Amino acid sequence: MQIFCNQKVVFSLFFVTLMIAGSTLSAQQFVLEAEDGTFTGTNQITSDTAGYSGSGYVGQFAGANDRLDVSVNLPQAGTYQLDIRALANLGYKEQDLYINDQFVSRLIFEASNQFTDYPQGIVFLEAGVNTLSIRRVWGWMSIDAFILTQEVQEPHDYGLVDANPIDPDIIPAAKDVYNFFRQHYGSRVVAGQVDSFDTLENITTQTPLIKGWDFQAYTTGYAYLWDSNIGGHTFGYFDSMVTEEIIDWFNDTGGRGMATIQWHWHPPNGIGSAPSTNSFWTAETSFDISQVIDPSHPDHQYLLQDIDFVAAELLQLQAAGVPVLWRPLHEAGGTWFWWGAQGPEVCKQLWDLVYDRMVNHHGVHNCIWIWSTSEEDWYVGNDKCDMIGYDSYPGAFNYTAQSIVFNNLYEMCQGTKLLAITENGPIPRIDSMIEQDAMWAYFATWDDFIVNENEASHVQATYLNPVVITLENKPEDVLLGDCNQDGGVDFGDIPALIEILIAGSFLKEADCNQDGEVSFSDIDPFVVILIGG
Repeated sequence: MQIFCNQKVVFSLFFVTLMIAGSTLSAQQFVLEAEDGTFTGTNQITSDTAGYSGSGYVGQFAGANDRLDVSVNLPQAGTYQLDIRALANLGYKEQDLYINDQFVSRLIFEASNQFTDYPQGIVFLEAGVNTLSIRRVWGWMSIDAFILTQEVQEPHDYGLVDANPIDPDIIPAAKDVYNFFRQHYGSRVVAGQVDSFDTLENITTQTPLIKGWDFQAYTTGYAYLWDSNIGGHTFGYFDSMVTEEIIDWFNDTGGRGMATIQWHWHPPNGIGSAPSTNSFWTAETSFDISQVIDPSHPDHQYLLQDIDFVAAELLQLQAAGVPVLWRPLHEAGGTWFWWGAQGPEVCKQLWDLVYDRMVNHHGVHNCIWIWSTSEEDWYVGNDKCDMIGYDSYPGAFNYTAQSIVFNNLYEMCQGTKLLAITENGPIPRIDSMIEQDAMWAYFATWDDFIVNENEASHVQATYLNPVVITLENKPEDVLLGDCNQDGGVDFGDIPALIEILIAGSFLKEADCNQDGEVSFSDIDPFVVILIGG
């Protein structure tokens, strides 16, 4: 733990130094013209469209391996706002950003018929030569310039997270899980794994605190129900025993493990779909949620029926005392699942329906609700989710911290929501998360990507990192703020905290920021706990 604290101190001092410097010096800006860089494949310099800077621009990323590299020599390391001036006159585009040959983030360029400065967030650059690279994902666009503006980025305030979940009647066990994340958010990262649990056990001696399952079989539109009469699959509800498996696992951990569940929702009643297909994919169904979301539509009943079936499973978990990190309608913004195929507004209506039907109609109160898509125009709002999830698949062995995404999500929710990597291929490098102040609440590696997209040495180092919380090293339950140890947090704890600070002693309950020591930096989080309850 002390290793992490030292890193955080260095990180904070770095920003203090920049703030002092910023009070006397104007922000330094670097404009890197695309035509001065190096480019490969079909890319070429052109000047056909007006509005560019310099002597031209580079396009159009038509080839599969096309890329553009520009370099800048910096006198010192620092954080910079990155804007990219580009022309996306052929529609919405996405490209990958690499810095010094390391993947950083997938960039978004909304359609525009003129050269536009696209803000891409804060990046961290080293002293000396840094190379920024745009690599083709979705081509047919042009890059004019990279604009770097030195920024004084204050550390994120992880204490802004809402004191309470959105469900006012959440069961105590689920509230405890929520509070656990709040207590450790910004200082620790919880390890998670979705499927391939045995594979992970062969790599590391540590066990993920979070395990993931899927509820896709619990609806009548499930496309893989075996029918022996026809010797093939048909549509229908299938009791996969996943719920019972979760309960057994939870009990085996002594109630210390955390279950996360996604729902690959096959279209209700198999509408517009065929058996033996992953009909939750937009490409595999003609089901149109924009029509069926209407309560007067004849198929709306099947929508409710599916929600009711899944609610029954969650209620079974609730009866067993199992809290759930629940993330329905995941990756909606990608539009590759039917629940996102008709755009954000319809999807938000469906989210509201699922929540209302489960919580208010059925009394499901054991869930922490996770909105697991990152696009701002798709966001359901701070009052409708407890966490925001990002599913990170940057490519095999790219251990990026996804700090640009983290910064964007933090701004989107004003820091009031826990941010998590709810699925990942490569596990983000923990030291990069600390260095770039992108402390995701947890990660959850998807299935066999634990071996296909992660080196064994990286997995082992991650799970043994003292910042990472596993089943084996989960901190014991401590009521933070209970400085007089009377079983509650109230104004009576104030003199006890003052006494501990004066004496320079240590008490776990007084270490409100969970940094391994009791100091004046614990006062602010203590006040948050005192007020928030």
